[in-house]
Amino acid sequence: MSERSTVRRVLVANHDRWFVVTFLALAVGFPLVYLSQPLHFDEAIYLAVAEQVANGQTLYVDIADHKPPGIFLIGVAAFELFSEPLRALRLLTYAVTAVSGLLVFELGRQLRDRRVGMIASLLYLVMVYLPHFDGFFFLTEPWAVLTLLAAALWLLDDRAISDALAGASLGIGVLLNQTVFLFGAAIITVHALKLRYPNFRTREYVYRSARRILTIGVGFLCLLAVAFGAFYLNGILEATLFYSAYVPLVGYSTPFDLYQHVLALLSLFPVWLLAGWMLLGTGIAIARGRVLSDEHLLVASWGAILSIPGATAFAGDHKFLFAFPALALLATVALFDGWARFGRNPLRIRDFLGSFPSRSTILTLLFLVSVVGAAGVNVVYAQAVLDTDMSVDAADARDIAAHADGPVYMYPPGNHVFYFTDDIRPVSTWIGPPYADVLVDRTVTDLDQRNVQYVAVLRSYTSEDGTIEAKDRYWAETKEPLVGYLNRNYEPVERTDQYVIYRRAET
Repeated sequence: MSERSTVRRVLVANHDRWFVVTFLALAVGFPLVYLSQPLHFDEAIYLAVAEQVANGQTLYVDIADHKPPGIFLIGVAAFELFSEPLRALRLLTYAVTAVSGLLVFELGRQLRDRRVGMIASLLYLVMVYLPHFDGFFFLTEPWAVLTLLAAALWLLDDRAISDALAGASLGIGVLLNQTVFLFGAAIITVHALKLRYPNFRTREYVYRSARRILTIGVGFLCLLAVAFGAFYLNGILEATLFYSAYVPLVGYSTPFDLYQHVLALLSLFPVWLLAGWMLLGTGIAIARGRVLSDEHLLVASWGAILSIPGATAFAGDHKFLFAFPALALLATVALFDGWARFGRNPLRIRDFLGSFPSRSTILTLLFLVSVVGAAGVNVVYAQAVLDTDMSVDAADARDIAAHADGPVYMYPPGNHVFYFTDDIRPVSTWIGPPYADVLVDRTVTDLDQRNVQYVAVLRSYTSEDGTIEAKDRYWAETKEPLVGYLNRNYEPVERTDQYVIYRRAET
């Protein structure tokens, strides 16, 4: 027996052991690299709201944000139970992601086999913890993804009680992030796509599909009814619906940062390539009338529909997490299918000696180049996340401090505030709906009471004559009262490379 055959037999015989070791390394070791990262902007908002609620304020009445209550309630529990709530919440998020990884394994096993489940679960963990996608922060998406995976597995059980549990799981997900609603579209899409096949165009199938969707809906609505009942008894139902449903629909839109989307594309280029190829193949198969399994249709619909928020969001970052389980599964299936089709003629020297390389050689080279390229992008990106961004912000802070001998308010309010102070006070850092007027008033009051002498304004927010402008990517009009106050009470005194320093005018 050759040495190569012996090694292969050992790997095959111990693949479960290798999987467990690698899974633990990715699920436990990988995220700990990010444990001490500075607060993400969204994470800071969730913590600020949770801290205030834990200290006796009423959610959505005294303090609010446009996210559903689930993430805040988790935060409140952490403030009640742990002395270091941020560290605890991040570790809990890592545990949730690990459980999600196990569910991806089970979904992959049902989709194809154990090998697909293993590789897909490991790929999912790698994707979540790549630096661009923010899976290492306490955000809503990792928690909501767990509910999607649970719902998907219950749906594949094909029993009425399982359909109801799937609906309840989605109800929990909606209480964490409104995007979970889109999974309902994936479910409907699966049933609609099956009408493409003649043997499913029957009254019995339509009736059964309608009954299943209604059962899922009943589970979903029952869970929400219990939650809404609790909100009603606590006097916050109307405010909860206003801030977590109405405001996101009518008052929240983000810009589109093409550069960040290019980074997202390059960071996961092999996965986009394989998953996209699989989705294209799925579409062609459906068009040709080839019958696909329910598991295949569900994962494909999930991957296509839940990728939309990430593809259209501001930076194409953590919004993609909703689609990552499906994309990991699709990419893994495409990888195995591609190897089965082209791997019989692997990369060999003689391929390069001929007049033209074989098709398998070209595909192998393209895939290897994309993997190496994506790895390089993530190494450089991670270095920027860990060092460069903070170094630039720290340099800005030193530059400002050189021209100010007292407290400085920064406009526009943003990440700098959270990076350089542990005094998290949303009254002076977040100006915008749904509670803009209140926060503007509190910010102005705070600046007056503390007699803050300096304001640092990004140069792009100032005009040639030193007037501060209200332009912003988020709700510029809500900042006009604050900007008016700053223009009336402060005058420019210094300019740095990035900022204009204003000092309180003498009265």
